Amino acid sequence: TCTADTGLFILLHAYKAGSDEFRNLFTTDVVDAYRLLRHTFQLVDAEGWITARLFWLTENDLLTSHRSNGSYDLMDTLEAVVFQYVKPIQSFSVKSKCSCIACTNPSREFTSVDISLT
Repeated sequence: TCTADTGLFILLHAYKAGSDEFRNLFTTDVVDAYRLLRHTFQLVDAEGWITARLFWLTENDLLTSHRSNGSYDLMDTLEAVVFQYVKPIQSFSVKSKCSCIACTNPSREFTSVDISLT
């Protein structure tokens, strides 16, 4: 299977196994990432995985690399095929405080989309 299958299946599983509050984000939030995922998940249930995958790939303009035999090259990283499109969903604030006496701005806050498991 292509990397789109892996990434979308992970997100579909999180969607179906998550809480009602988590699933409600997909229906109440208008961020494009939620809209695309919601429609992709609806297609999985209504028309099957192949149609849902094709929708995801065409909506994100990922069917651009033709091979000489007319097929498409979908071999890329999960980041390139799925996760870069859902980064708005995982945006979170990070607050930090510098303990150095010479620091002119000891309290800082920034937004990140990088989730680390370390």
